[in-house]
Amino acid sequence: VCALCRTTIEIALRHLCKLEGFFEPEDRNYGITKAYFEQKARKEKRKYRVPEDYLMQPADLRELLNKKPEFRKHYNDIRELYADLSRIVHGNKTVTGSGNEVRRTIELLHKLYEI
Repeated sequence: VCALCRTTIEIALRHLCKLEGFFEPEDRNYGITKAYFEQKARKEKRKYRVPEDYLMQPADLRELLNKKPEFRKHYNDIRELYADLSRIVHGNKTVTGSGNEVRRTIELLHKLYEI
């Protein structure tokens, strides 16, 4: 269940970034993502970009959304919940059985999509 919650957050972040126009090549913010991919390719000593470069990580998506004041107030909520879910998914934290993670995920998604 926690893995699904984490995946739902990833999908929502990607969707919200797209809705906000961060993935449109003509948008001035596109340079942020393009620079990230170019830097990654150089770091890996590649002269080309691979399809995986186009898939930004959740932290990158969170940073893009943070540029908008409406989303900025939820920055820590996104980061903390995603980190908690990641710890559970990777076996570094135990679930108490209260379902708190599911409730927190649903509440966060409501807040983000109400903007």
